[in-house]
Amino acid sequence: MIKYIWALAFSVSFLFNATAQSDLSDYSFVVVPDKYEFQFENDQYQLNSLTKFLFNKYGFHAFFNNELPEVSRCDGLWADLERDSGFIWTKLTFVLKDCEGNEVYRSSEGKSKLKEYGKAYQQALRAAFDGIIVMGVQQKDINTLGISQHSSNTPKTEKVVASTPLETNTQVPISEEIIPVSAIDNEDNMYMNNGVFFILKTEGANHKLFEKKDETLVLKGNMVTSENGNMVFTDISGNQFNALFDVDKNLIIETGFQQLKFQLQR
Repeated sequence: MIKYIWALAFSVSFLFNATAQSDLSDYSFVVVPDKYEFQFENDQYQLNSLTKFLFNKYGFHAFFNNELPEVSRCDGLWADLERDSGFIWTKLTFVLKDCEGNEVYRSSEGKSKLKEYGKAYQQALRAAFDGIIVMGVQQKDINTLGISQHSSNTPKTEKVVASTPLETNTQVPISEEIIPVSAIDNEDNMYMNNGVFFILKTEGANHKLFEKKDETLVLKGNMVTSENGNMVFTDISGNQFNALFDVDKNLIIETGFQQLKFQLQR
């Protein structure tokens, strides 16, 4: 009897996920706010940036409000994040609503016991996305609205590709590279960003930025000096961004909407 109950529960769960996947894929974009209700400033703890990044990573076309092209509002979804923080746990749930404010999807609750607010929020948000990951959402193409050159009454559609937080005009992936931490040399620079350590290896005018993960170093991207003297950082997906070292020798990578600062440790 018990096995039939489990089978029924699995079938209902699978049917729900399949239906939700179909519904979310029927929309063409999702709008992420610059600031959630519980935040004191825009993109506090880089939570909004991470939300946008995760949506883009898992099949959505995500935009901030000021990035949204001229589209029909009802073609998209509107994201919100709800917080329920107690003494021990930080809990986040994200909600997707349609243009009329109707709730289309509510995630499972993501939780974190980390004490540092920034890390706790980001860990809880990633946990809340677990349900999205398994759904395999693939939103349809975005159509912008315009006026046709042939008729002032004929709408014109144009495919738009949503940018990820790392915006680029060129996408040529680079080879993945994982090396042991024992490969760290005295000449290598060490940086920290959002509590994570990074190692910058330099060979002449070329640099490689690695993220330290346990006992390994994982390549995040290459950085070279272009012909005009500007530094260009290319991540492993081929996205390219301007980069520089500030007066304190911190590494700055310019994304489409913010500066990522890697603070020099040694």
